[in-house]
Amino acid sequence: MSRHRLSPLTDTRRPHCLTVSDMHGIRITSEAIPAGVDLREALRAALRQLAEEGWRAESDGAYGFVFVAKKGERRLVNLTPANTSRSFGAGHAFLAGRGVVTPPLA
Repeated sequence: MSRHRLSPLTDTRRPHCLTVSDMHGIRITSEAIPAGVDLREALRAALRQLAEEGWRAESDGAYGFVFVAKKGERRLVNLTPANTSRSFGAGHAFLAGRGVVTPPLA
């Protein structure tokens, strides 16, 4: 067992992206987080906003992601160092006949 606890919320040297996606991997929202921003606070702010909309967090987000639920629906809130706003497609959901492929952002 590793003695090092992974803490992705401490990496503020590079920009991140905060995304909310459904359980089929279809991105609902995506927000660029610039380098130097407190990632814990960015995640807390997103969870506060979702709580105001009636979503309930299923964990504390200590590892940079958290599932939220409302009325039987679940979503994934995820902080990642990748720039997901420039990704293309709907992932596996498209193969299952769910989602729509959209062109990349210019």
